[in-house]
Amino acid sequence: MKNLITVALLCMSSVVVANPSAPAQADLWTNARPDVQVSVVRGKAMDTYELSASISDLRTGQVLSEPKLIATPGKPAQVQVGATGADGMISVEFTVTVADSGDMATYSSQVKDNGVAISSQSFTLAVAR
Repeated sequence: MKNLITVALLCMSSVVVANPSAPAQADLWTNARPDVQVSVVRGKAMDTYELSASISDLRTGQVLSEPKLIATPGKPAQVQVGATGADGMISVEFTVTVADSGDMATYSSQVKDNGVAISSQSFTLAVAR
């Protein structure tokens, strides 16, 4: 049985708001090669940050998901999106944490094939003003 993982947001002691642009479809995630682009900018309200991601398939260019989050400094925000239930069903999990200073954010992610990690990465990015 194939299972679709919708954008699930987990936040440790933080308010996070999701705004997925389109409903996910399990078939789009079959053997996908995810390309994750992330940006972090200061939010309109004090001590908030807007996190935007675009996840597309490198093979086809098809946009798979575009989660948008609002987070506060020092509070990790996590996104899980994709599909599980059979080999070749790909999912992406990533966490973004804005530093207490608000100038930098850390990103870490895993790409999974039916729940088994096949790739991971971590990096630090500057927060746009």
